[in-house]
Amino acid sequence: MIQEITCEENGFAWIQAEPLLQPGLLHGFSTRLGGSSQEPFRTLNLGLHVNDDPDTVLANRAGWAEAMGFPFDRSIWGEQVHGSESAYVTEEHCGRGAHSFGETIPGVDGLYTDRPGIPLMAVFADCVPVFLHDPVSRCIGIVHAGWRGLVAHNAEKTIERMEEILGAWRGDMRVYVGPCIGQTRYGVDEEVKNQFERAGYGKHIAERSGLHYIDLRNCLADALASFGVVKENLCVSSHCTYEEETLFYSHRRDKGRTGRMAGVIMLELEK
Repeated sequence: MIQEITCEENGFAWIQAEPLLQPGLLHGFSTRLGGSSQEPFRTLNLGLHVNDDPDTVLANRAGWAEAMGFPFDRSIWGEQVHGSESAYVTEEHCGRGAHSFGETIPGVDGLYTDRPGIPLMAVFADCVPVFLHDPVSRCIGIVHAGWRGLVAHNAEKTIERMEEILGAWRGDMRVYVGPCIGQTRYGVDEEVKNQFERAGYGKHIAERSGLHYIDLRNCLADALASFGVVKENLCVSSHCTYEEETLFYSHRRDKGRTGRMAGVIMLELEK
């Protein structure tokens, strides 16, 4: 069984997945452990757009980056508009969004690159993180898949762009579907349910008390498998961001006033 592991350093903790434990690759998904944000953002809030103190968030980001071992000042962050667009980034984009939300790459929920030493970032608080690595063509990507992104198949579209631009191949892709809200906590109305059914996710919807409960992580996992990602190269998280309040922020549990976890993936420079 493909496993997740938890790493700790200097009071910070983050989660990794076995398929991405590859030589020359750094990746991780943050938890709330570490940092110095105050309620309701306690403690490792990494989002600059949630009305937390900006200086505290920047200190949190820099501290987590140091603990993990990636260059924060070179990190690249997308705007995340719950869409299906992604961007190829290179050295000229380094630092975009690291210190200011206004400097994020606009209009994208996915980032990808084949350049080493560039940390690709995305933030989350219930939506699905998707980490991508093709060790053959040596390229990486990260996708923020909210429900609108899922029904627009933004993870698959990002992989297609990686294939077109970077020579990647979905059959070689290692994928981590990270911590997100679990099905028992994600009830939606009829309109949203219908969009999931039209997108081909009907078997991952359960009915209870007049609501429709959607299994986001397995919607995505099945879609990726059908798309051509090899099952043995795919890790699906067992963590629920809603249920595990000590570890994770949850937009739904905390009624919108909460912090953000972050995902990072980076090709390491050759030593």
